Amino acid sequence: MKDLKYLELKAELLVEGIRATPVALKEVGKKYKEQNHGLFGWDFEDHAGIALPDDFLLPDGTVVQFRKNSRSPYQVTVEENDLMLSNGKGKICKVEWIPRPAYYGKETTHRRPMVKIGQIGGRIVSFSVIRIIAVIFPRKRNVFFAISYLPQKPMIRS
Repeated sequence: MKDLKYLELKAELLVEGIRATPVALKEVGKKYKEQNHGLFGWDFEDHAGIALPDDFLLPDGTVVQFRKNSRSPYQVTVEENDLMLSNGKGKICKVEWIPRPAYYGKETTHRRPMVKIGQIGGRIVSFSVIRIIAVIFPRKRNVFFAISYLPQKPMIRS
């Protein structure tokens, strides 16, 4: 399949969505990167409690978002220990889930999951949840800007 065909396949997968068998999803959220929705998700349907891949790779390295759609003709299955993409008419190509970063399993000092603070899109794009805070020192008229993650609930100190 030529490179242009992979771009066309990516466009088709983004429009139609995709399915995956439970066996294909077995290591998602453990060995492979899972979806972690912030404000919104791209899936065609809800999947609460089911770990789905955030995205995956086509054979030429093209990154494709995994958009769950149970009615899609596209499905990922496992064949001879490889992930195989098919469309109901036949096999299309092998695909790969993207490895889960080690820090996804860690927490901040405020016990917030790191995966909610900084996510990886594809293999190298980093998305961070930050807020810019302006702290004004009234006596010196200085303004100090800090980039920080704010806990969603107020911290209670005893």
